Amino acid sequence: MTVEEVWSALAENAQTPNGPVKVARAEYLTDAAQAAGHSPLYAQALLDLINAYEYGAEQSKLLVPFARLLGLWDEDAGAFDARRRHSLFWYFKWATGGMLRVPEVPLASVESWLEQMQSRYRQAGHSPRAVHMGRHRLARATGDTAAATREFEAWLDAPRDAMADCHACEAGDQGSWHAHSGRDEQALTLWEPVLGGQLVCAEEPHRVLSYSLLPLLRAGSVEQARANHLRGYRMARGVPNLRSTIGRHIEFCALTGNEARGLEILTEHAGLLAQGAEDATSRLEFLIGALVLLRRLVALDLSALPLTAADPDLATVGLAAVTLRRQVDTLCARFDARNGSCTVSGSAAARLAAEPLLASLPLGGSVRFPARVAGPAPAAAGSPRGTGPSLDALVDHAQRLSDARHPHARRAWERVAASGQELPPAVSARVDRSRARDLMERDPAAARAAFTAIAERFAQLDEQAEARETRASAAFAAFLAGDRDTAQAEAVVLGAEAEAAYAAGALTPRQYLNARGLAVYLAFNSLVARPDGPNPPDPAGAGSGTAGSGTVGSGTVGSGTADSAAVADLIRAEITITRELGDPGRAAVYHRMLAQLAFPTDQAETRARLEAARDGSLAADQPWDAAEPEELLAQLALREGDPAAAQHHTQQALAYGGDLLDGRQRARLYSLLTEALWQQPDRRLDVVDVALRAGELWDGLSEPDTLHSRFTAARAYAGLRRYGEAAALFDELMPRVHVPYDEAGIAMTREQYADCLTQLGEHRRAAEQYLAAAKLVQDDPRNRLPHARLAWSAAQALQSAGLASDALSAYRRAAQLWGELGNLPARVRCLRSAAWLLGWAEETREADVDAPQRWQAALTAMQAVLDELHAVPAAERSEQVSAEIGHTTDQLDQVRGCLSEAQQQAGREDGPGVEPGKR
Repeated sequence: MTVEEVWSALAENAQTPNGPVKVARAEYLTDAAQAAGHSPLYAQALLDLINAYEYGAEQSKLLVPFARLLGLWDEDAGAFDARRRHSLFWYFKWATGGMLRVPEVPLASVESWLEQMQSRYRQAGHSPRAVHMGRHRLARATGDTAAATREFEAWLDAPRDAMADCHACEAGDQGSWHAHSGRDEQALTLWEPVLGGQLVCAEEPHRVLSYSLLPLLRAGSVEQARANHLRGYRMARGVPNLRSTIGRHIEFCALTGNEARGLEILTEHAGLLAQGAEDATSRLEFLIGALVLLRRLVALDLSALPLTAADPDLATVGLAAVTLRRQVDTLCARFDARNGSCTVSGSAAARLAAEPLLASLPLGGSVRFPARVAGPAPAAAGSPRGTGPSLDALVDHAQRLSDARHPHARRAWERVAASGQELPPAVSARVDRSRARDLMERDPAAARAAFTAIAERFAQLDEQAEARETRASAAFAAFLAGDRDTAQAEAVVLGAEAEAAYAAGALTPRQYLNARGLAVYLAFNSLVARPDGPNPPDPAGAGSGTAGSGTVGSGTVGSGTADSAAVADLIRAEITITRELGDPGRAAVYHRMLAQLAFPTDQAETRARLEAARDGSLAADQPWDAAEPEELLAQLALREGDPAAAQHHTQQALAYGGDLLDGRQRARLYSLLTEALWQQPDRRLDVVDVALRAGELWDGLSEPDTLHSRFTAARAYAGLRRYGEAAALFDELMPRVHVPYDEAGIAMTREQYADCLTQLGEHRRAAEQYLAAAKLVQDDPRNRLPHARLAWSAAQALQSAGLASDALSAYRRAAQLWGELGNLPARVRCLRSAAWLLGWAEETREADVDAPQRWQAALTAMQAVLDELHAVPAAERSEQVSAEIGHTTDQLDQVRGCLSEAQQQAGREDGPGVEPGKR
């Protein structure tokens, strides 16, 4: 190759993306430059090769070309212009730092190079700041804390000059030292301007975002840690040169209950597990992060999960954990042998021994592990302690929970059944009655038969009160099965028997109320089953009430003729009796019934009854039953436009229900809390956390709810102008956007995603989203305005992406749509942009000779815009139209100036004395 050809090839390779192709080409061109015998060319080729190694994740190779570059400097300093001279001294830092990252380079060699660096910097008049930074890193790597501290202070004291790392990189490294030394607060303070975007460079904030993850968790800044992961991983994803950063994100997932997400990231980057040309430190950092995750998965009994088919030793999580542990130990041993200390192995051991910092931190990921067999159910609240409780203790405990209407009562009776002891007939009957209640919703006819048989067993045991209560359950099951006449007749009989037995002192108040309550349940459920019956939102979904169970059904079975007022009077009378007999829990159930009756017509009465239901449950020491009234109060508050009250009620419902809420109830409450917070514009950051938790709770229960919750978190981030975090969530969710939304909803979501991409400067991807959104609504007459807006946004994104011809078409289409809507100001803005593009469409020409023609076309188009505006009669012009006339006139003058300049330039180029082909 000639000198000119090598120069041209170097310039071309400089535009090649970092990676193996660029490295290979740089190596070839370096040999070609050396063969050409041109010192400036050879110097530039060496500099380009070093740069390719540094950013192509092959830093371990740059020492050889740097030594050759330094030799060339000593031989022929004239080959270095100012830019090459600056690069030579700048790359000194890369070379000395790179030596530390290769354990086969002796410490004496590193120290010698640092001495040489200090000498050459001094001779060139550079500050020793970069030298002290290098010595600090050396001392830190070898575990010499005193020297590291001393050099750190010298680094800070030395003046900054052209050889100092940029402020962002220095803040990253200095904060890393503080975090390494246990000074998280100081580290986070130093990193704040980098994390906040005030200090940025090619390296940052990528690294600092990952450095900050665990310090933020330790400091309790959980939301910020999550945000930094979302934003930071998106920047590092798929970049081999950032493998250390990727490893820290995997480690973060492992320590925050996101093992599934961590495995997804590791699987995506499984290629980095193979030995490549990267330096040993980068490899070790990545492997440690991966191994933290793998060890966590093994501890969770997930060793059999697949990882990668590329290497048999990495096929499963368990195999990979063994393989990576061996590799980590080998790398640590190499460094320790070189350093003469256990610093590297000790640091690795500390990271690998770390326990999770959080049990759960929802990140919005969609991946889930296969369901595992659940372990033994935890004991119910208040269960007897100790091993092997007696049968009497188990029975007493189960009976107490039944009397308290505790959700774990059935579980307690199952513990009785599983005691391994022979059950007395009375206990056996109670166990079977508990099981029969499970049939009530699924098969009321079978439940009726079971309750009837159990009632006979109680009667034979002369437990008349229990027999009567079980007959009431059988009657209610008959009602649910459609036999209302039998149920009503049994209610009359049971009521009369209960009155007589209670008067004779044969029943406790609870037993008396259980028996007489059947009539109330039947009347209420008959009413709500009517097509015109009261039907408020039922948070629990379809269900059936059971006499004496303390629950209220939705009334989805049968049909009734009871009058609403009469039923309400019956319930109020029962509340009076219940209150007199001291059963606030049962009164709470009746208040809940009255709230449902009042809901269609009287919001104030509904609220009062729900509050009474809540208060009664709390007075009865049954807080779990207070959760549903609080949830309904929250829904009522949202309907009335009081999101703060809705938030309070929902949080109270979560507190009252506690661990007794099932997964669907908890998910529903978190969705309700998300909505309450969303309606408070200053609570967007809280929305993120609650929405992501709602998504996690819905996962496996309802995919539409899962995705909608996570999309809500993305929108909340976007509303906070935290576009990186929002885009990270959108990236993961968009492939399934069709699950929760119709076409209009999909279009809106694509637009929101595109807005984030636009703010991040990812204009081509933004254009794709805008265009896809526009296509979804283009045939919907109800969405003509969004269609025009999306077309305009797509045009702007295409222009910013450098796709001028596509942008030109898009602007013209948007102008047409705005015109059809009668929005002249928006139309002319699109047409003006199109006019400018006619002059700027550089990719459509081979040379600049056609510039006058292009600008003439732009002038004609801009004049047409002005003519269209002037066509509006003066008396009919709005302020906006008048303003657009002024703007268009100004821009018309600017286009004339561009045309004049293009004509003058063309005249100079075509003037005498210019040889063909020499332009």
